[in-house]
Amino acid sequence: DCIFVHELNEDGSHGKLLEVNNTACHLLQYSREELLNISMPIIFPFGKYGDLKSLVGQLYEKAMISFEGYFLTKNGDLIPMEIAAHSFYLDDRRVMLSIARDITERQKIEALIRENQLKYQSLFSNMEDAFFYARVIEDKDKILDELIILEVNSAFENMFGYKAKDIVGNKASQLFPAIIPSLSKRLHNKGWRQKEKGSIRIEEWYSERMERWYSILLFLSNKGYIGAIITDISQKKKAELELKRAKEAAENANRAKSRFLANMSHEIRTPINGIWGMIDLTLLTDLSAEQRENLLTAKSCAESLLKIINDILDFAKMEAGKIVIEHIHFDIKELINDIIRSHSHHAMRKGIGLSYRFSSNTPQYLIGDPNRLRQVLNNLIDNGIKFTERGQVTLSIDVLSITQRETELKFAISDTGIGIPQQKMDKIFESFSQLDNTYTKRYRGTGLGLVIAKQLVEAMGGAIGVQSQEGKGSTFDCELRFGLGDKTVIQRSRLTSIIKTVKPLDVLLVEDEVTNQRVIKDMLMLKGHAVDIADNGKEAIMLYKQKKYDVILMDIQMPEMDGIKAARRIRQMETEGVYTPIIALTAYAIQGDREKFLSMGIDGYIPKPVKMEDLQAVIEQFGAKKDLVQDFNHISDVTLGEDGELKFITKDDASMKVDDLSILDEIRHMIRDMEKMVKDGNIISIEMTADKIKVISEKISASEIKDVAFRIKLAARRGNLEYINKMVERLRSIYEQYR
Repeated sequence: DCIFVHELNEDGSHGKLLEVNNTACHLLQYSREELLNISMPIIFPFGKYGDLKSLVGQLYEKAMISFEGYFLTKNGDLIPMEIAAHSFYLDDRRVMLSIARDITERQKIEALIRENQLKYQSLFSNMEDAFFYARVIEDKDKILDELIILEVNSAFENMFGYKAKDIVGNKASQLFPAIIPSLSKRLHNKGWRQKEKGSIRIEEWYSERMERWYSILLFLSNKGYIGAIITDISQKKKAELELKRAKEAAENANRAKSRFLANMSHEIRTPINGIWGMIDLTLLTDLSAEQRENLLTAKSCAESLLKIINDILDFAKMEAGKIVIEHIHFDIKELINDIIRSHSHHAMRKGIGLSYRFSSNTPQYLIGDPNRLRQVLNNLIDNGIKFTERGQVTLSIDVLSITQRETELKFAISDTGIGIPQQKMDKIFESFSQLDNTYTKRYRGTGLGLVIAKQLVEAMGGAIGVQSQEGKGSTFDCELRFGLGDKTVIQRSRLTSIIKTVKPLDVLLVEDEVTNQRVIKDMLMLKGHAVDIADNGKEAIMLYKQKKYDVILMDIQMPEMDGIKAARRIRQMETEGVYTPIIALTAYAIQGDREKFLSMGIDGYIPKPVKMEDLQAVIEQFGAKKDLVQDFNHISDVTLGEDGELKFITKDDASMKVDDLSILDEIRHMIRDMEKMVKDGNIISIEMTADKIKVISEKISASEIKDVAFRIKLAARRGNLEYINKMVERLRSIYEQYR
């Protein structure tokens, strides 16, 4: 601080400067001698309270004053100062002591604060979101009881229709009666007292008075105050509601489309089933060469129509994201042989060549999805043959890489056909796309083959490409990875897939289409089986009451009573020790998983159009009287799509890992416990244990164990102890096979 001591004259003017300190000399850039000889007005030309004479006059009245002013340095610089002065007598002389402090930095900080205040005040006033600052009042339990509004911005006034002068100082509950209980509950649930500082967001709050939705961000303080930013989210909520409605509408439309496809599948497959079956039956009779050729041509047309249906259903499944990729052992060379053989007749009729080649190091046994690979190659080869009038179509399989566990193969299908114009290359993988109307008339089809091939390849983790030159042909290629398979697994699968011949069976066929009745009955009678026919579910129940059948073939969609209801009624009518396998015979979509069908009382499935070999395989599998389910799910199974397609497949044995042995051991203990429960007749414990076995068997893909365990669970609910005993024996047998 600078210190000055000078005399005060009787007239109120400054007298001689008596003393200064070194700080004053340094600040004003004078020597001590110079300052002591300078008049005070030179270094203090003006002040906040007027001239020096006025200041001295105040000192006479108050004896002590404080003010701000400026000092003038020797170099002519003005320095803002804060001065405290008081007068007293020294040796009978009236003197004034002034203590002055440089406030240059303080004034800079104050200016910055004022600038920031203006900036944030502008932000606060002009922000679009409403803001309020309030004092918190708590009850005796430290729970929010009230808010006293201390400050709001203009957005708050506009949002809620209040003026600041009517809001500030008032209780929030008076303005918004519902907000305090709502805030109190939500803040209490979020533990705001424990947080003390920080922020809490309330995502959605509805104002009954305003009939609008808001989002609130609360700033907490341990000093008992709270700030809040309120955002109007009514438009967002409206958009979400509209989006939800649109989503529901889209889902309803998709379900309607799926139902339409399923119904169309049923309506189209049913007559195809009759055509196909009658052709197959006629081909078994003595025919001339010309008649046989005509029938084979008719069957080819039926196959083409079925392929169109399958293309549309496959496309629908891909759109719905319902394609499932399997990982099973298969023989790639056998698969390619079958594919080429199936297309050779078509190629021969057109007078073009069809060939294939493998690179020498191609592994024969792979792990992947042979059915999807077959579908891809069938579509690409069929496409090549369709657009080739002379020359040949060639399938090449080359190894891109191979390790001890997997290999990457490149499949290339080349043709010498019409080729693809460069300007059309980007459209060939589009849905329902063909190059132009001329091609559409000349080369018929759905325009889905390449789309399905592309999406299947991508679903299997690969990529598809095309190179083409107009008038010279095209080459489609795809690169796919496969695991290396095991020959012994494939051989074991083939052995277990051999269909055993059984003695003639009594079969009940429940089918409403007369043509299908005749076709399927003739197929069964050719194998020596006896067949009774019911036109609907009600007739089936009547016949079931009169006679015991080895197998029931049940159509699903029928008048009077559908197949599902009929199956349930039959299961309810069964007595202990009596169980008749029911096989769904349908082209209709059946929604749900395998357990759902088992719970409905259905044991297996055959898709329409019915092939004789598939029908015979399932009949003999489920109709063996020596054991109800001895070969259940071991010979064959059917995958079910939600869009209507039912597919007959052969399953491979499960491949066990060392880590699975502990689960298998756990199953062994539970089977042993269940055997004791059967002796004790403890139905409830049997159901619980069977359910546990069903759950843990899924971990090791033991589908046979899972299915039999589920049958035991269902039988326990019906109280059929005799059937449970038989199934527990079966479960023990399957366990031994897995072990």
